Amino acid sequence: LLLSTLGAGAQTIQFTSKPDTTGVENVPYLSSLSAVIDNNDKLTFSAVTLPNWLTLSNSGAASGTQVNNSPIGAPGGVAGDANGNFYAVENYGGVIHKIAPDGTTTVFTTRNVNVGYCYGAIVVDNYLYVSIYNNGYGTGGIEKFDITQTNPAAIPVFTGDDVLSMTTKD
Repeated sequence: LLLSTLGAGAQTIQFTSKPDTTGVENVPYLSSLSAVIDNNDKLTFSAVTLPNWLTLSNSGAASGTQVNNSPIGAPGGVAGDANGNFYAVENYGGVIHKIAPDGTTTVFTTRNVNVGYCYGAIVVDNYLYVSIYNNGYGTGGIEKFDITQTNPAAIPVFTGDDVLSMTTKD
C-alpha cells in the first residue's frame, strides 16, 4: 500500500504486509489503516500492486441454477448448515426438504402443520430452528429439529406468540 499526500510535495511511504495463513472460509477479515499528518492535508490510500500472496478472482457463478427436479412447494424459510446443506421449510405444507451440496433434494422431516405457518429458518450448531406465525391458524412460536438425526421430531422452544424471523449474534 502507498500512502501519499495530495498536492505539491507529495510523499510516498511503502508499507509491507504479512499474510494471515490461518484464515477461515466465509469469515470476513478487516484491517484498519490510518494516518495523521500535522498540516491537515488530505491523505490518500491506494494499492498500486497487490501483495504476491493475495489474489482476487471472480470465479463464482453468474446466474442461478435449479438444484432439484421439482419445485419445493411454498418455501417459507431456508437455512444452511456448516456442511453445505440447505433446509427449505414449506410455509404451510409441513415438509422440510434437505438440499445437499450436490443438489440432491430429500425430505428431511415433516413438521406439524397445525402449529401455523413458517416464515423463517436458521441453523445454530446442530439444530434447525423454524419460526412459526399462527395467522389465526394454530400457535405461533419456535420449533427446533436436530439435524444430526434422520426424520427428527419437532422440539418446541417457544410458544404463545407469532415469530416471523430469527437471527443469531456472534
